[in-house]
Parts: sequence; C-alpha cells; structure tokens
Amino acid sequence: MRIPIYFILVVAMALPAWSQAVAPAAEDAGGSTVAGDRMLTPPPVSGQAYSLPLQSEENANSLRYGLTFSSAYSDNVLGAATGHAVSDVNYSIWPTVGIDQSTSRAHWDATYTPGFTFYQRTDQRNEADHTALLNVQYRLSPHVTFSASDTFQKSSSVFNQPGAAAGDVFAGGQGPNNSVVAPLADRMGNFATTGITYQYALNDMIGAGGTFVNLHYQNAAQVDGLSDASSQSGSAFYAHRFSHRHYLGAVYQYQRLMSYPGGLDDETQTHALFLFYTVYPSARFSLSFFGGPQYSDTLQPAVASLNFPAFSSQKWAPAGGAA
Repeated sequence: MRIPIYFILVVAMALPAWSQAVAPAAEDAGGSTVAGDRMLTPPPVSGQAYSLPLQSEENANSLRYGLTFSSAYSDNVLGAATGHAVSDVNYSIWPTVGIDQSTSRAHWDATYTPGFTFYQRTDQRNEADHTALLNVQYRLSPHVTFSASDTFQKSSSVFNQPGAAAGDVFAGGQGPNNSVVAPLADRMGNFATTGITYQYALNDMIGAGGTFVNLHYQNAAQVDGLSDASSQSGSAFYAHRFSHRHYLGAVYQYQRLMSYPGGLDDETQTHALFLFYTVYPSARFSLSFFGGPQYSDTLQPAVASLNFPAFSSQKWAPAGGAA
C-alpha cells in the first residue's frame, strides 16, 4: 500500500521571442490551427490530446523555463522485495525549458524536463528521470495540414512525471493506455502520432493518421506480473460540417496491440468502424461522441513449461466513448 502525501511548488516564467513572426490563428481542441472557413479537426480523429493549459497560459512565440519541486511519503518504498515494509520520504526537483514558435504556416513547440529524485533512507532508489515533448503542425497548402508529435519519458514513479502525457485526455480510441498500477518502477515510454488532413470542400474534410506506443520496464523484479508492451494503429476518416458548430463523420481504425509476458509475444489486432459527432458550444468547449462495431483477433502462444496451450479468440463487440 502506498500512502502519498504530495505537494508541489512551481516557479515558471515565459519570455516573448521571435516577435517578428506572424501571430498564430486560433487553435482547436486537438491543436490544429483555424482561420477563415478552415474546418476544425474533430477531437475523435485528430490523434492529439486535448490542450490542458488554460488559454491565458498558452504563450506562442515564447521561451519558457521553470522549476518544480515535490515530496512524497511511502509506507512501503521497496514493495515486496524485502518481505517487510520499509517507509521513506522522497524529494524530487525538475528544471524545465520549452520553446514555442508560430508562423503563418507552421506551429511547433518543444519541452524538456530532467528530473532528480532523492530518498532519505533508501539511497538505492535515487533516480534521474527525463521527459521530452515535441509537437509540430505545418500547413502544406491552404487546405492540407500535416501534424506530428512525440513524447518520451524515463520515469521511476507515477508520482514524479511532470509535463508527461499521464494526464492527457484523448477523445478517440487511438490514445495510449496509461499504466499506473506499478507506483515504483523504472520504466521508459514513448508515444508518437502523425497525421494529415485535407479540406477538399467548404464543409468536407478527409484525413489519415498513425499512432505508435512503446512501454519498457527496466527491472522486471519491480513489476512482478507486468510486462513490456507496444502498439501501432492507423486510421482514416471523413468529416462533414453541417454548421459552424456541428461535425459528423466516420472513421476506420486498425490497431495492433502487443505484450511480452515472459519473453512471449501476445498479440491482438482490431478493426473498427466508428461514427462520431462533435459540437462546439463555444470557442473553448467541445463535446464529442463516437461508437460502432469492433472486430478483435487475439493470439497467445503456448507455454510448454507451464503446460499452457495456445489460445486464440475472434469476436465482434460494440465500442465507443465520449469526451
């Protein structure tokens, strides 16, 4: 059992930069820029997480830097490794630096946050962590937009992940499954997306994208019963805007989900066809629904040492969500 007593002290500043750049257009919930009659990319198919900072906190064309400090108490910092509970207090500090730049055709931002965690009694748990985020959007033409993002994280605890994707909210089925069941474990994760959209008519848009996720635990003894995992997915969608606030469309999505328990390869492949609906009651608020049939094909190899036969399952099931 872990009993966190957690507090955070944050000191942050932002400096304006590149003042000669053209001011950016407004952004939608998925991060795509909007100007004139350009359509928003609905959140269920944007492939991007919702932007969590308040609008007043988002500073385009700026250099950001800051410092975060936190402390946590655990009544069993070593888990089951010693056979008895060992309590401890840790302290974490993360300097942060970020750059955000917008022009008439492009918007990109990058953030890097190294972290250092120190324990009072169990020095072997001291850890250096890293979080790096990069987002790029580029308009290839007035009606074609390319986007890509990547988040890399090396972490030793779910309680020391500043600026990571752990709190990100995705409106579609392509977001990662965040792991929080191993509170103290050295792990490395990477989440990357890419996509392109084409608005070929005043109220019609098509697009495609891909998502790639990897999770690796560096010490298997810390995560008894858990294993590394990875996934790849691809999607294609059509969206129609039948007023300035209402979007309706359809998306096909393929996923390949892998896990590696005991060095084996467990694989699940899915095919889904979703209908989605998004409404924007205001410029800073959206409501989305998606749902439809999903086919899954799961294969687990045999384990001779455990007398466990191979297992396979194919089935249709409904799937859906809201955000």
